[in-house]
Amino acid sequence: MSLLDDKDFKIVTSCAKAVVKACKGLELAVSHMQIALLLSARAHKLKALKKLSVLQATLCEKAAKDLGYDLSKKLAPPKPLKLPLAESFRTILSQTKNGSFLQFVDALLDTKAEKSKEETQPKATAKDDSHYAKITLCAHSVAERFELKEMTAELFTTGAVVAHRGGMLADRPSLLHSIITNDLAIEYLLRERGWDVTGLAARKTTLDLPHHETFKKAIDDSADHNDPLLALVNRGILVGVSIRQKERVAYHEAGHAVVCLLIQPNRDISEVTIVSKGDEAGYVSYEKSSSWMNIPFSKESVLDELCVSLAGRVSEQRKAGYSEGTDDGATSDLRQATDMAWKAITEWGMDDEFGPVVLETCIDESGLKSGWLFDEAQRRLQIIMKEANARTENLVKTNWHHIETLAKSLLHKPRMTEDEVLAILPELIKR
Repeated sequence: MSLLDDKDFKIVTSCAKAVVKACKGLELAVSHMQIALLLSARAHKLKALKKLSVLQATLCEKAAKDLGYDLSKKLAPPKPLKLPLAESFRTILSQTKNGSFLQFVDALLDTKAEKSKEETQPKATAKDDSHYAKITLCAHSVAERFELKEMTAELFTTGAVVAHRGGMLADRPSLLHSIITNDLAIEYLLRERGWDVTGLAARKTTLDLPHHETFKKAIDDSADHNDPLLALVNRGILVGVSIRQKERVAYHEAGHAVVCLLIQPNRDISEVTIVSKGDEAGYVSYEKSSSWMNIPFSKESVLDELCVSLAGRVSEQRKAGYSEGTDDGATSDLRQATDMAWKAITEWGMDDEFGPVVLETCIDESGLKSGWLFDEAQRRLQIIMKEANARTENLVKTNWHHIETLAKSLLHKPRMTEDEVLAILPELIKR
């Protein structure tokens, strides 16, 4: 089928003639067809082209702007009208008359050429922002005070904080918003680095700091963001977030270890660490040769195990605050504790109220997967988990000093054996 016989082409051409009339034009040009294409697509009149891409729509909008055509204005119904074709439009028609409507659209908008132009045009980086120099000046002031030898993302972000406090970023609300809303992460960053910038003001220095390789890459990567400078500042904030998360992990693992030493002293700890491994940000491992490993579970030991499992989550929340949510480690521990409690109730016959009943057998025999017995098991599960959590919170609160001591030690020594833990917490040694 010829392009001239295509229904979508006819719709756009008819609309374009109305655009020519509205613009008081004398011939049908490429720009009129581009505007008509946008209007037809917005009105969902085209079968082959349901929606224009962002690039296509932008080009059509530019054509309307160049002609002074108001896209929000309702277009008068087109009337049969013979118009001469502009030379540029005639050329496109001759090139696409045997092609499809979509091929005609590409030629009409010269999409490939625009994409090529967009790809070859160098992207702006954070250094192209006028505020980059201001922040760099402030970062140099920080570097001079603390005798720093190279520019890093965290130093640049600290420079942004100094610039903010000095009122130098008042016209960049996105930067102000990021700095203010991430004040806690920034506080952790400054405290960990030992950079007290209170009262520090920007001043010219003779420093010419070389850029650390990671900072060079951060600048290059900033070109991939809508706001390159904001992306660069956020890179340093993420360092603070990481430091804060590491502290949460330290308190989490310290909680597990301390509660275990308190209520499961015969369960030998092999290692407490905040060094990540696979999906785990940290963990407490246990000695496989421990006598605890070979003793069958009792009701009491299950209740103790629930507390040890929940202790990491409870300790982390006590330190970070309940409004800070929960991470994967805390969720995993909660799932593990819930699974053990459910088995204790429904498989191991350890709950006196539910009784010595194996729920799985009831399912196998009756085929039922709901009913009074199932409801009772869920009710008992909720009660036991609440009781275990309350006991864990009390253990954590009572022994918070021990947990804090171990957590702070882990931040300086990320791997610790039980000997090393008991050396700093001799009160926990069972004598």
